[in-house]
Amino acid sequence: MPTWLKATLAALAAAGTFSGLFFGRHFFVSHAALVAIAVGALVFTTLGTTERLSGIYRRKGPRSIRKRDD
Repeated sequence: MPTWLKATLAALAAAGTFSGLFFGRHFFVSHAALVAIAVGALVFTTLGTTERLSGIYRRKGPRSIRKRDD
């Protein structure tokens, strides 16, 4: 997954979180922004970790953590 796509998804999650907290739950702007930044960072790092882990479990070479089928 390209970095620009991960960043776009993280920004969308942050914007959705901000609008939901600010308009829906009536948080202060600073509190809603802080939580939105945290959610965006969490989404970005989760997508990167998922990509790395799927690469590890898919690989069958000597660097794999699974036993080979040979």
